[in-house]
Amino acid sequence: MNPVKSVLLKSLGLAMLACLPAAVAAAPGRVLLEDPAFHATVSSATDCRGPIDLMLVTPDPALLDSDTRDVQRIVDASLAVIRFQCPDIARVTVRGSLQGDTRETFVADAERSNNWLVKPERTFRLQVPADTTDINRTGAQPAMQGPVLVVAGLEPGMSLDAARKAMASSFNTEPRLLDGGTRLVVEGDGCRAGSSWQTRFGGAVPGSRCVEAWFTDVRYPRLYRVEYAEVVTARQSREATTSLVRRYGEPLVRENSAVYRDGRHATHLAWGTAQTVDGKLRHPLQATVGPFREITVLAISLYDMTPARVSERSFRY
Repeated sequence: MNPVKSVLLKSLGLAMLACLPAAVAAAPGRVLLEDPAFHATVSSATDCRGPIDLMLVTPDPALLDSDTRDVQRIVDASLAVIRFQCPDIARVTVRGSLQGDTRETFVADAERSNNWLVKPERTFRLQVPADTTDINRTGAQPAMQGPVLVVAGLEPGMSLDAARKAMASSFNTEPRLLDGGTRLVVEGDGCRAGSSWQTRFGGAVPGSRCVEAWFTDVRYPRLYRVEYAEVVTARQSREATTSLVRRYGEPLVRENSAVYRDGRHATHLAWGTAQTVDGKLRHPLQATVGPFREITVLAISLYDMTPARVSERSFRY
């Protein structure tokens, strides 16, 4: 999709802005760019002395998703108009909403100091209740429907900055940045990052949590994978499974596998249509609730299945 291609050579509204004073917009919602797929306006609440809000309205939720290539084109074209009247403006904030809905479903900043690169703080799929993956917290969340999948405040496609803030908020600690800036990790109370259960949960105690988030190795990294783990008591296996179904809805796949000779088993759950990524069949959301020594571990895997970004990923295990 390239909804802005047809507008780049249209009238950019230079004549419209040239007759205005220092304020960018003398009336609410003055249109800068429009197309059947969107229209972009400037707010009357801002002027050349401060950040400018660029209001973006579209009937297409894909335009307000985490893939910001089309939004970047809209911002670039809008800046040609805005900077004609306000050459010293330092920042533009994009505020996107779906046609017929007044809620902001997309918020991003573009700054002169960063070559006007669009940096989203909120995208369409992030419009969900606050995350309560931790089953020890009170208050059940409604089942998540459609493509809305959020784990520990993290959603595929998030920027590195947005993910860092979400992890710091969810875990009340600053995550560590590893692997050359392509992985964020939070660990605690014996819950460790890594692929081996023996390594990850060898000293874990009920109540401990940890999370890893992987990002594409591109100029502006995007989150493509999340591994979250939470440790509960041995008696909470059924409660942990119930909490997952309550939060994410009835899974597409639910199966048990034997773990110990005494009859204890692990429950495997999966949501969404499976796809082959890096030679492995993966669902967008997968979870395992299983015994480990004297504890039960709830492990959740979240994957970005966006075809356009598959080539940018590199799964380590």
